[in-house]
Amino acid sequence: MVLRKGFTLIELMVTIVILALMFTGLLQMVFFGMEADIAVRNRIFAQGLLSEQVENLRTISENDPLWGNDGDNNDLDDISNPDFGPDSILYGEFIFEVVRNVADDIPAQNMKTSRIHILWNRRTQRISQDVVIWTGR
Repeated sequence: MVLRKGFTLIELMVTIVILALMFTGLLQMVFFGMEADIAVRNRIFAQGLLSEQVENLRTISENDPLWGNDGDNNDLDDISNPDFGPDSILYGEFIFEVVRNVADDIPAQNMKTSRIHILWNRRTQRISQDVVIWTGR
């Protein structure tokens, strides 16, 4: 009887296949984590941009042209034909668009509503917020 030292070729191949499958799963988790990190960073940037736009709008007078309405009070969600914008902002490799619509006498008489939309990722991602002011007419 001959004693053999070491591993057979089949044992080595099976070990290599098992290790390759483990590393493939590990790499998929790493890439998913990187994509999630980018998505979270973009969302945080969009939220900051939205907050900045809201604060800028709250500081101006009701008679400022930025509170002007195009006459259509039903277009607060219309991003294809906004009252203002789109203004493009580059962040990393992503382009963020700021669009805004204004409606008079919404939600009540003597009030104005401006809905600000922040769009990114080829307009597939969006957040928005309303700013309502009393016009005191």
